[in-house]
Amino acid sequence: MPERRLPGKPVGIVIRGVHYIPLDEVAALVNRSRQTLWRWRKAGSIPPGHRDRKGRVLFTPDEVDAIRAYELQVEPIGVGRDQQLRLFNGDVPEIQSGGNQ
Repeated sequence: MPERRLPGKPVGIVIRGVHYIPLDEVAALVNRSRQTLWRWRKAGSIPPGHRDRKGRVLFTPDEVDAIRAYELQVEPIGVGRDQQLRLFNGDVPEIQSGGNQ
């Protein structure tokens, strides 16, 4: 009997006991296009995933969590390249509030 697809629950496939989620399904989960995920993979911003013998790109649930974390990142406008690298490495400076911005 085929697995039923539940809202918000990826079905994926199991290969040798490891659960994988296809790229199309990951794109739907993070509300991004396949092309965007391809660019992020190429840039090294998200895990590269795995490819099965049929050529499908697959991700483990932990890799999907990393993709979700990347997709939710925000950065201040106007920061320099060095500051951006610090932000993406988790070194987030305190934001000082004051007046209207």
